[in-house]
Amino acid sequence: MSPQATKLRILMAAIEAIEKNGIQNITTRVIADEAGVNNAALHYYYGTKEQLLEQALEHTLQHWVEDTDEILAEKTPIQERLEALFDYVIGGVLRYPNLIRAHIQPPIMEGISFSPFLQLLKTWIDLATAGILEAIPDAREDLVRIAIQSAVAAVLVIGLLPEAEGLKTSQSLRDPDSRKVLVAYFVQSILQPATID
Repeated sequence: MSPQATKLRILMAAIEAIEKNGIQNITTRVIADEAGVNNAALHYYYGTKEQLLEQALEHTLQHWVEDTDEILAEKTPIQERLEALFDYVIGGVLRYPNLIRAHIQPPIMEGISFSPFLQLLKTWIDLATAGILEAIPDAREDLVRIAIQSAVAAVLVIGLLPEAEGLKTSQSLRDPDSRKVLVAYFVQSILQPATID
């Protein structure tokens, strides 16, 4: 295997290990086992575990930015682009909850105000806001930004909180009908008040 292929394999194994185990439970041994390499290879290609985890999280964020750029750049009505965006975000929260937790832990739990995840959130808000302002020229930018941020925050809370047995705390993102209703609500909440005075 080439050095580049080995380095990429280790990076992908780190991402997989974060999702399987949670970032707080990651050791170099766990990543090495996942990648099928020894600990020395991890240190050779990435230096420290922290550097490897940072690059793994940056890689996932870059992937999310590219995907959301593509969704929001479509030449479809803004409502359809927003529906696709929220379907994508919900799908990501359901498929990769531990990666999402790893991304939001620094700003939420540690109060770190400059984090790659916050930059991603800003990018999403900027791109979606630009699309809405283009489609609805008289929309109030401040209201659009608040509505988008609120919808993303709701998806994160609903998707990451564990469901308590016998206690319905929110809509189920796994149920296709509930998910459809929730996405429609988010899109409506973003587009409708965009022109409130």
